[in-house]
This record gives sequence, structure tokens and C-alpha cells, in this order.
Amino acid sequence: MKRFRFCAALVALCAMIGLGVLVPAGRVDAAEIADEIAVLASPEPPAAPPPPSGISEGDWPARRHEYWVERRLSARRNLAELGRGAVQALLELALEDDQWVVRIDALTALHEMDAEDLENVGGQVSGLLAQDHATAVRYLAARLIRKTGHSDQETRNRLHLLAEDNEPALRMIAADALGRVGDINSASVLIRLLDRETEFAEGLADREARLSDEELRQRENSKMVRLATLRAMGQLGAAVEVVPALMARLESDDLNELQTAARAIGELLAYDLTGRAAWGLAHRRAEIVEEFKGWWQNISRLDPPPAQNEELGFWMKIVANKDLDESKRLNAARQIGRIGEADNLRMAEDLVRVMYDVEIFDIRGALAEAAEKFSGIEITPREGRAEWVLEVSDFFRRLRERIEG
Repeated sequence: MKRFRFCAALVALCAMIGLGVLVPAGRVDAAEIADEIAVLASPEPPAAPPPPSGISEGDWPARRHEYWVERRLSARRNLAELGRGAVQALLELALEDDQWVVRIDALTALHEMDAEDLENVGGQVSGLLAQDHATAVRYLAARLIRKTGHSDQETRNRLHLLAEDNEPALRMIAADALGRVGDINSASVLIRLLDRETEFAEGLADREARLSDEELRQRENSKMVRLATLRAMGQLGAAVEVVPALMARLESDDLNELQTAARAIGELLAYDLTGRAAWGLAHRRAEIVEEFKGWWQNISRLDPPPAQNEELGFWMKIVANKDLDESKRLNAARQIGRIGEADNLRMAEDLVRVMYDVEIFDIRGALAEAAEKFSGIEITPREGRAEWVLEVSDFFRRLRERIEG
């Protein structure tokens, strides 16, 4: 950002320092935002003012930079504590300032705020993911997107590109952010990322020569990316295509990778592998994994109801299967609500096929939320069987009128 934007604030700040008046590290009034922004926008300390209170003139030249570092940290904390009132000024620094260190401080202050203060910030900083920005700036921008859960197609596309970056820290945060966003269309990106990282690690493992320190570092970085990717897969919700990739990692010799994959499966399918008492025993753990694989094969063999896409059909057959325990069926009903965008009347029409026969109230509620999302038509879950059938029938009638009209 152009320096003239802060000249007036800097003059006032210099006067305050000259008088020995320091802004406290705690919460500041909104009127002082300009002063705090001016500090944050100036990596170098002002040369003109006399030393602040507590620092002698003789010590000031040597302590000037140390003091200014502490003052900028204080400004960052103060702005973060202000929350929503300081967001726009910090965004201007993050997006427009020509010094990368200033952008980093502004992004860090934003990230230190509560998520509810950061409305629309994720979308506004997504342009900072581009390759022409410093690595730390791109990392912090992705971290803000992860924190806010911002999801539009342009942001997701930029995160997909970030997942292919040469810098492992950027690949890791891209995976984290994609998991937080929870878009099923990111499944293929995460699968490719996991395959590349696995192939790289296996290539190093096949080396007969002793690994150099740099190669050891690369191996550890690759592992961190793999773990982040596995976690993200579990957060994608309806994306059943990641299950084979997660299942393959249940054979890993790396306990961290195996545990992370197992937890992701639990989050995705409500199939709790790690909660079993015998999971901590290696030979019993193999039995639990085999049991899960058998369960998955049985589920995969079931014919799904006709549906607009594979994910919807898969989760609908889980919901409709009364032989499964309630937790898995309820999880499936909730995952249906995470498929696709709103206003998909045909998906709502497909969903009706399984709604009539659902006997559990909580599952009815989750399906009603999904049907309303797809159609924009309100439907209320009912306790009694007859009342529920009438509600679904009325919903279907209104849905058909909208489709045909």
C-alpha cells in the first residue's frame, strides 16, 4: 500500500512516542486503528522521534530496532483483539502493501481473530494463493481460507493448484483447507496428491544408499503432507471415491498413517475402527481391518437406488438398509445433505425414493434437511409413520409441480 496513506497516522504516532506515550498491548479503541495500522505498515522504526519513556538517549540507537519489533507485535495483537472493526484495514495491508513482511503480519493478525469476525475474508484473500506471492503469504492466505471454511469455485480451483506446488508446506495447508471446505469435487485432487507423496516416499525407501540430511527432511515433509491429505479425505463427507485410498493405508507400516486413515474412515462412514478395545494390539488390529474390508465389500455389492450421481445412490442405499446400525444410517443421511449445490430438484426427487420407508425420527430429520436444500421446499420430520408418509407425499406433490411447471 502506498506510504502516503499512513503519513498522518505516523506523524501522530511519532509524537506519541516522543512524549513517552505507548499504546498498551491489550484491547484498543476503534479510533486508534489508524495508529496501529501505521505501525504494522512500517517494518523499520521511525528515525526522528526521541526515545520512548524508559529508554535513555544513549541506549536508543542500539535498542531502536528491538523496541520497534516489540511495538509491531503489540500492534498486531491489538488489531487482532479489535476483531471485526479492524478487518478491512488489515485486508488492505494484506492485499495491497508492497512489502511481504507487512502482508504476513496483516494476515497473521486476521488469523488470530475469531472466525465469526472474518466473514468473506477467505474469498478476498484467495488471490494471494497465486504463485507470484511469497510462500509465507500464500501459506497464511490458505490458512485463513481453512479457518473461515470459505468455498467458491475460484477459491477451490486455487487450492487445487496449491496442492501441486513444489513447496511441501503449501501442499499440506492446501490439503487442510480442502478438507475444511469439504467439497466432494476435491476428492480426485487429494487422491492424486496422496499417490504422488506415497510414490515419492517409496522411491526414497528403495534407495540402497544412505539418505542425505536433505532427503531425510524431504521424507518427513512428505509424511506430513500425506497425513494432512488423509485427514482431509475424512472431512470431504459424501466423497466415497476416497475410501479405497484410505483402505490401502490401513496396511501401512507407519502407525501414524494407519491411525489417521482409520480415523478418516470413521469420520466418513461412521465405522469406528480405532474405538475397538483390541485396536492397540497389532495382531488384533489386522483382524479389525479385515472385518472392515468385508463390511465394505458387502456394502459395495448392494445395488443403489436410481440416482442422479454415484454419491447420492451410495448414501441412499446405506440409509435404506435396515440391517445396518442406526449411527451408520444417520451418518449417511447427513452426508446426503453435503452432496452438490442447492436447487437440484432431480436430486430431491431421487431422495424421495428412500424417505417413505425411513422409520427413525433423527434420520427423517436429516433427510428432510437434505430434501429442503435440494428443492427449496420445506418438509417437516414427523414422529408417527402415517404422519411422515403424508408429509413426504405432500412434499413430492409440490416437488413435481415445481419440476413440471
